[in-house]
Amino acid sequence: MSNKLPNILLIIVDTGRVKSLSPFGSKRNLCPNLREISKEGISFSRAYSASPWTLPSHASLFTGLYPSEHNTNAKHTRLDKENYVLAEFLNSVGYDTFGIANNFWLTKAFGMDKGFKVFIKNWLLIQKDMDMFEIKEAMKYLKGGRRIKEMFRGLRKGNPLTNAINGLYSRFLYKRYDDGAGVTNKRVISFLRETWTKRNPFFIFINYFEPHLPYRPPLKFRRKFLPTRFSDEYVRNIDQSPWRFICGISEKTQDEFEVLSSLYNAEIAYVDHRIGELFNFLKENGLDEETIIIITSDHGENIGEHNLMDHQYCLYEELIKIPLVVRWPDLSSSFGVKYDKIVQSVDIFPSILSLLGYSQSRRSMSGRSFIEKRRICSRREYAYAEYLAPMPAIETLKERFSNIKKDIEKFDRKLSSVITLDNMKFIHSSNGLHEMYNLTDDPSELNNMFPSDGEKAKEFMDLLKRISSQLKIVNKKDNVDIDKEIKKRLESLGYLVE
Repeated sequence: MSNKLPNILLIIVDTGRVKSLSPFGSKRNLCPNLREISKEGISFSRAYSASPWTLPSHASLFTGLYPSEHNTNAKHTRLDKENYVLAEFLNSVGYDTFGIANNFWLTKAFGMDKGFKVFIKNWLLIQKDMDMFEIKEAMKYLKGGRRIKEMFRGLRKGNPLTNAINGLYSRFLYKRYDDGAGVTNKRVISFLRETWTKRNPFFIFINYFEPHLPYRPPLKFRRKFLPTRFSDEYVRNIDQSPWRFICGISEKTQDEFEVLSSLYNAEIAYVDHRIGELFNFLKENGLDEETIIIITSDHGENIGEHNLMDHQYCLYEELIKIPLVVRWPDLSSSFGVKYDKIVQSVDIFPSILSLLGYSQSRRSMSGRSFIEKRRICSRREYAYAEYLAPMPAIETLKERFSNIKKDIEKFDRKLSSVITLDNMKFIHSSNGLHEMYNLTDDPSELNNMFPSDGEKAKEFMDLLKRISSQLKIVNKKDNVDIDKEIKKRLESLGYLVE
């Protein structure tokens, strides 16, 4: 290897739960490309996110901080500019930084583009701060003269021709085949072929969105994974709204969850196909030996587990346990290793610092490098996660749905969890409904040990107090206003925002 700084490719598979998105976790081998990459890298079997949903989990990945430290959560939906992020650091040491996102949370509006020289909102053909997504969404609900008035109102914002082109692209082309993965690869490959000068190393951040609700995999993958006994009409009629299910308005049968799981797995397999396509491009162009490749997810997904859908209201393993694969030729002594010590997404920033030869002391982070002297070495005693506020808020659900049939008040809480080396787990709830599990004997978290083992519970309470005392907690009370346009984008993905 040369002494120049390596390229870095950081891939986030949005909503990729470890049961499916894993080189070793899936019975159906959904991810043959990830498996092949892991043979030339390291797979982490006990990797954890710091939060169960997109915005705070990405903020923790970018900063090396826990959510209560960077203060990005449902009540403060922006990564504040005083936070120092990975792309900002890499920019300062000479990297060409390129980011591409398919999730609307990952935009300038929420402070997530900080440090990137180029940050692509993949749903726009022509990149700009304002787009016509809100116009497209408004068209669904307005008729006649109101439709025309709304269209012209949007067209007056910015360049009318650019707005019109972006609107047509977003409506008819962007998601014609998938949720953006194909276009993402084309844009990344175009950047490498046409824009990247090769004078500087590159840092490329990719957010693939396919496994996120609603599940609608490309037909080829759907046919491969969906059981043939389910008709197309039956599949189309399944209500994929997580909030209607959580509120008890829309019940689900075992067959319906089987269909949803099959569609989800088809999405995972499709993303793996796109990851393989990108990896092959790197190999064909001699870039794979010069590039650190990190593949992980921001959080997982509930598909009926714990009587939940989506990725809110809990800190169970389905949401916070994530896949993690790292490939870098300088770590060849560890190739093919399945590493079973605890690591976290907050550790990725300091681990990159270590790989590049920089000291973590340059910046204050709660994350800890899992690489020492070019060797994998995690010294973590626990994994810690936080859920600072429900998203959507319980009051929002009550406003949206008048016929709620389940007790949703129990979700109006703040959660923190800790998992220790002996595979014990404690979930602290602000409403007093604490939980404790032995993950070795009870990996599905069905047998709550909290009421029966007071001594162990006290140990966990003391540990959480110690962790909290070490965090540099930021607790701003001011909320970030989300304008109507962005709300419509987010609600098209199933997010209900205040």
